[in-house]
Amino acid sequence: MALFPAMTRLTLHAPAKVNLFLAITGQRSDGFHDLVSLAVPLDWGDELELRVLAEGAGRAGGAGAQSGETRLRCEASTPACEVPASADNLVQRAAAAFRAATGFSRPVDFILKKRVPVGAGLGGGSSDAVAALRGLNALAAAENPRCALSEAALGELAAQLGADCTFFVHGRPAIMRGSGERVKPLNRSASATATADSGAVSASAASAFLRGQRLFLCKPAFGVNTAWAYGEMRERARAAGLASGSVYLAEEEAEALCERWRRAIGEGASDVRMLGALTFNNMEPVVFAKYPALPVLATEFRERFGLTLRMSGSGSACFAFLPAYADKPVAGAAAPSGALAAERALVEKLTDCVHALWGPTAFTRVVEIAGA
Repeated sequence: MALFPAMTRLTLHAPAKVNLFLAITGQRSDGFHDLVSLAVPLDWGDELELRVLAEGAGRAGGAGAQSGETRLRCEASTPACEVPASADNLVQRAAAAFRAATGFSRPVDFILKKRVPVGAGLGGGSSDAVAALRGLNALAAAENPRCALSEAALGELAAQLGADCTFFVHGRPAIMRGSGERVKPLNRSASATATADSGAVSASAASAFLRGQRLFLCKPAFGVNTAWAYGEMRERARAAGLASGSVYLAEEEAEALCERWRRAIGEGASDVRMLGALTFNNMEPVVFAKYPALPVLATEFRERFGLTLRMSGSGSACFAFLPAYADKPVAGAAAPSGALAAERALVEKLTDCVHALWGPTAFTRVVEIAGA
């Protein structure tokens, strides 16, 4: 977070995320779905700038700002990132929720620089919402510390905006449960079944190992509607009846698989094939059936490059672990030139493969796993 004089302007990073492991375990009576997921923030995402406006002042040629007014302008880096600046935008909804909870009334101008594609399963909108909450909370604290929300209260407010929002409040590799609102950061929590002592050590090692791991990220021109994907899973489960386990994963099995993943990386698993094999997403069958371009690319990655391509969230973005051509460098140190050249050569081949199958407008990027 970069703060400017008099707290009238600040800029925040809104990181994207990927779900390294995602198991949907069933639908609850309230209509939401339960899940178990290992999610990680990335070193790349959107940027949200907040500018406090003096009441009665506006943009050049525009109307004056009113008490409690929230303005939003979205600047998309590509057409795939375009989002409306309407009241339905999660930044606007976050601002409205924060004002209602705190009474903060200063007029604020938001400028959202979108880099994360929409309909991707990368949590861009949820991350933007949490950035808005954090930014407004900083402004409120500067004006009157008693108006600011605690971290716990901020998390509760975020949970009302969307299932992924709670994850971004923590902003580090974490295991998500419930509908996503129950978040346990890896570096200070055990699994649901491990003892506190042994689990904490393994979790901390797992978090440290994940940080800095490099991923190849790609997304086709189309996005996937999350509500549709969950609805399709529900309909398939109803049709399957007693065999609904073919759609959802039993919670016990999901926890066991997630624990196996966490322990493997906690022990320093470094082979990219092993890491890829540990990734999981049982939303893939539903989404892949409607969008065959996704499994076609996954097959190509596996057969040509020996890499597992996994969908993040409800898609349509996918990711693959990149091989470690050299030991992870210490903070601030450059990777060996030979390792960089080897990775660059592979990334070029992967990118060519994506564009050959998905077209030249498909999105690709190399990212790193972030988090404290």
